[in-house]
Amino acid sequence: MGKKTVYVCSECGATFPTWSGRCASCGSWNTLTEEKKARKQTEKERYSFCDNSPVPIVKAEYRE
Repeated sequence: MGKKTVYVCSECGATFPTWSGRCASCGSWNTLTEEKKARKQTEKERYSFCDNSPVPIVKAEYRE
């Protein structure tokens, strides 16, 4: 199983899997902070804003 943390530079926003004293992207020192890695959304969560429930054809609305 992978790690559940990521290190983010507070100066440029670059992300890294491990901590180091200096951001490899922008060169700033002591700017990496540990954050929880966001879990991937499931397909159901990704499309939860849509109401894709079945509708009888006689009640379906037509949009151009």
